[in-house]
Amino acid sequence: NVKSKGEYYLRDSESIYPEDGAPYGTLAVGETIYVDAKNSAAKWGESVGFRYAGLKNTSLYGEAEMSQEKNRLREVEVDNNLNLRRDTRAFITNKILTFGSRTKLTKTLDMTFQVKRLWETNDYDHKNTNNTTTTTGSAFISQLDMSGYRSSAKLTWKPFKKLTTALRYQLNDELVETRAMSDIKDQSTMQTRTNTHMFTYNISTQPMESVIVNMAYSKHLQNTTTPIGSNSGLAIPGFQGDYDSVLASSSYFPTENFSVTSTFTMSWADNFNDYSSTSLPFGVSSRSKSGTVGFTWSPGDKDYSIEPHYSYYQYDASSVSEASDYSAHVGWLDFSMKW
Repeated sequence: NVKSKGEYYLRDSESIYPEDGAPYGTLAVGETIYVDAKNSAAKWGESVGFRYAGLKNTSLYGEAEMSQEKNRLREVEVDNNLNLRRDTRAFITNKILTFGSRTKLTKTLDMTFQVKRLWETNDYDHKNTNNTTTTTGSAFISQLDMSGYRSSAKLTWKPFKKLTTALRYQLNDELVETRAMSDIKDQSTMQTRTNTHMFTYNISTQPMESVIVNMAYSKHLQNTTTPIGSNSGLAIPGFQGDYDSVLASSSYFPTENFSVTSTFTMSWADNFNDYSSTSLPFGVSSRSKSGTVGFTWSPGDKDYSIEPHYSYYQYDASSVSEASDYSAHVGWLDFSMKW
């Protein structure tokens, strides 16, 4: 199975920065900066894969994916001051190798396994800056490389026709390497490694023909370290980002042309560590929750549909970490039509 794809896009935007504080450069208090930005990119990719079902109760699959992207960002201040003029080019490459399997252990029990190897390279080139007003380059880093593994194993048990339970384990191990624009290759590269273990238990049931209910609990154990953590002079501690989350969702289909969906999620973390001796307050301590309700109506011959949605978001920070609680109400309307 061989595939290829390509795309090109162009975005034009304008940003407005009001000067309501201390004067910036030659601007007076209350003056406004207008910045015009143009972003263009060409992206193409290739993939090749296979599937094999010749083993008893087991199927295998694999895929190799590659993508390349040329990206250009141009920004210019459109008023008379011209304090900002920036031209940045980026070349981005991605490579992903995937291998997986599915095994039917018994009539009601099956197991799936998947492992991915990922590489991503971001090469940034500084092309233009108004050096008469600033020494800052249009690209702040020279290169950003990411690599790692993502693996998962899932055990699914379906004891009854309308009840399915699943237990999944995921392991992500990622390495990020960053090099500043002025640094010589391989001499000033900063490395950061993140290791995440995720355990998820899921229950899905269909108590009625028109009702589907899904519930899940997930525990994330995350640790981020840098090589300087072993430095005897300034040992930066690891960052713990452990958190728990629950999810509940339901779908109701009273008629063929009308449906109602709802989702509720909540997550919490309490592992804040105050490394005051190094002035690095690493850690996470917060609680968040959100809920969404949506309706889908497809009148007539279903050539078009109307979907109103409403969502509520709430974030409660712990007093030991921050004081920026917030809540938000969001509503939107989707309309789709078949041509």
